[in-house]
Amino acid sequence: MKRELEIFLDYCRAECNLREITVISYQTDIEGFFSFLLSVQVDDAKKVRDHHITSWFEKMRLEMDRDELGGKTILRRKVSIRRFFRFLFEEDLIASNPTAYIEPEQNIWRLPKIISEKQVEVLLSKPDQSKFLGLRDAAMLELMYSTGLRVSELINLQFDWIKAGWLEVIGKRDKKRIVPFSDKAASLLNRYLAQRGRGGSEFVFLSSHKKPMTRQNFWGTVKKYGKMADMEEVSPHILRHAFATHMLNNNADLRALQLMLGHEDISTTEIYTQVSKRRLKQVHEKHHPRGEE
Repeated sequence: MKRELEIFLDYCRAECNLREITVISYQTDIEGFFSFLLSVQVDDAKKVRDHHITSWFEKMRLEMDRDELGGKTILRRKVSIRRFFRFLFEEDLIASNPTAYIEPEQNIWRLPKIISEKQVEVLLSKPDQSKFLGLRDAAMLELMYSTGLRVSELINLQFDWIKAGWLEVIGKRDKKRIVPFSDKAASLLNRYLAQRGRGGSEFVFLSSHKKPMTRQNFWGTVKKYGKMADMEEVSPHILRHAFATHMLNNNADLRALQLMLGHEDISTTEIYTQVSKRRLKQVHEKHHPRGEE
């Protein structure tokens, strides 16, 4: 379960823009639950069931009755576990969510971190396209920004997903969706494929060892170019957010954006309207002669 926890914590930092103290609290809470699971001979997140969650909460309630644990601590742990398993379920890392019927708490997630179109341009210019791996990186970055693909969808991209100007993406729970991509992304992808060839693997993007790219490979790649672009925080999740936010800033239809992102519920997509409004407010305050006092 250590791997799943590391992926979740990276998600909290990058996509949710949570403070480090909050991320550490999540880690402590979830590791505490892992210890409880080991005491009942469960060592795999896929094997966790709702009765394990219930038993853990019952144990905490007994500790609260003995004044060994505060109510706020229990509430925080409840939030941590719900967030963790919901994330695993949404990322298809588990087949079902054992916390699905636990009463929801107040939403504590922050809006996604915003990066500007200019920052994206600088980031995308950093790979050395004269080298094969640099061309691969340029194609991956451009394609992610052009389509808003999830990390898992990008690294699992297969040749038969690629059509003329669009992708037939197989996303979460094997659902298919159509996602167009830009001429710039098409050009880089074609140049990369001309050098890569079509043999050796069904996956489009391969590591330097000729194996399919992993999440960790691509996270490291993005962070490397982010450092070169003098960007303190950048990740694949932030590029996906940039795609969505910049589309809305340029008057994209919310329903069309929902389809491209692969969101089942449009309320998930609507968070980007809040990001877009916040960005407009910042622009107004900065550039209007009476915007700031």
